[in-house]
Amino acid sequence: MPKNNRALSLHVDVRNQQCQSYREAMQSMLTKYAGSTKAHRDESNGDWQKRTVDLRTGLAFTRECSLCPPGTSSDGGAAECTPCSPGFYAPKGAAKCPKAEHCSERPACRPADYYPVTEPCMNGTTRTTYKKVQPAVCRADVLGAATLPAPSATRACPPCNPGMAKDANGICVFCPPDHYSQGNACIRCPVETVPNYGYEYVEWDTIPPNIVTRCEYISEEVNTVCDIGEAWMASGTALVSAPSLQRGIALEFELTISEAYKLSLASLSE
Repeated sequence: MPKNNRALSLHVDVRNQQCQSYREAMQSMLTKYAGSTKAHRDESNGDWQKRTVDLRTGLAFTRECSLCPPGTSSDGGAAECTPCSPGFYAPKGAAKCPKAEHCSERPACRPADYYPVTEPCMNGTTRTTYKKVQPAVCRADVLGAATLPAPSATRACPPCNPGMAKDANGICVFCPPDHYSQGNACIRCPVETVPNYGYEYVEWDTIPPNIVTRCEYISEEVNTVCDIGEAWMASGTALVSAPSLQRGIALEFELTISEAYKLSLASLSE
């Protein structure tokens, strides 16, 4: 609209997919919840009249229903898809889960079907145990199958990461403000000094408290929960992804940084 032209007027009538005017819907909602209150704002005492409207969330309708992903089914009018039971299958958009035409023999377990896990520190010691790769398909009770390895001997826990120290339960936690640590005990900074705040992870005995791991299916059509156990594991010197036989998944981890840090004390050569 030209700056000096005041003769133009723009009117937009926004309507939803049911061809209802948003203005009319809002006025109707306000009238419904306002009840018998005054229709104008009371400014006699310099205060605005207050009205409370309870908002409702949700979708009134949808143009079409989405097909159930493979491995799930739903009857007519169902609100969600139901996963098939073991031994049954379903293609995309199925109403029922028929039985599989034939069954395959579960293979014998191999050494690669197990992976090591470092246990959290307890009383200053830790050890390595082993778990089965998920989903667990192989059998360990047949001739020639590899069995679950025995746990390792206990060993002393490594120190915490810089800026952290063990609490009364032996768990590494962050030092309080104005403290620093090389991984052992938190020490208050000397007078007229401040710590160089930041995150530095060099020890992976356990996953730090500000890291969350999860597993998700890559396809948006799959609405089932990805449950393979640990998605990422602390292996002592690195954070490694968990082995899995599941297809079409993404192993994710999220690092939460609650505050921004400025390395004002770092030298220019670093």
